[in-house]
Amino acid sequence: MSAAEIIARPIRSAVIGFGLSGRVFHSPFLAANPEFSLDAIVTGDPVRRQQAAETYPGVRLMHTVDELIAAADDLDLVVIGSPPGTHVELAHAALDAGLAVVIDKPFAPTSIAGQGLIEKAKRLGLLLTVFQNRRWDGDFLTLKALISEGALGEVRHFESRFEFWRPTPSAKAWKASAGVREGGGILFDLGAHLIDQALQALRADRQRLRRDRDPRSRRERRRRHLRVTAPRFGGAVAPVDERDGRPGRAALPRAGL
Repeated sequence: MSAAEIIARPIRSAVIGFGLSGRVFHSPFLAANPEFSLDAIVTGDPVRRQQAAETYPGVRLMHTVDELIAAADDLDLVVIGSPPGTHVELAHAALDAGLAVVIDKPFAPTSIAGQGLIEKAKRLGLLLTVFQNRRWDGDFLTLKALISEGALGEVRHFESRFEFWRPTPSAKAWKASAGVREGGGILFDLGAHLIDQALQALRADRQRLRRDRDPRSRRERRRRHLRVTAPRFGGAVAPVDERDGRPGRAALPRAGL
């Protein structure tokens, strides 16, 4: 195949996982963009396989990642939308197979693991990035532009919220049981968006992020509330508060600056 043919053809893509991430975000986006082709979906769940087959009848369905790796020569890109605890291992496997990789947030449970992926991708000459779709929300882009233009003057307080009401915990097994080492908890979930937006909009010092202690008991605060402080260049401070909506509590994950 000539270089011109390779450039002209769509980017042959596979999606790992067909839960909310793969079903609502990645697969529809790939299928709708003529620069990409959705060639394969990996899911071992029979209900999700049926959903994928009905929605994308021409797409190859795979039970395991091993099947995908075996077919790597027929692909260019893998999008990882599986539970966070699997991201690093799957990304390493895809890179080793010579595939470009997009990882849904959170990119990795630790910075060391994430840096290891970045270094491998550079060494292999492969593309690697994280899916942070909230950077392109219309309201956020408008705010970012206004701040950049100086239309709001010196910003001293910034508050951003994703509001929802969840009277019962998520039914997703990994969300209910995954610990920090597996990328679980609200910090790695919605917190990844809120912190990223604060860093993007206000050029906060990402090297000085710190977690503040919650004064309530360990049991009371577990998985419900977290405060991360991001000092901004120039001296301002960005506290990012996380609250998971449960009965009797305001469902207000928010970033305050």
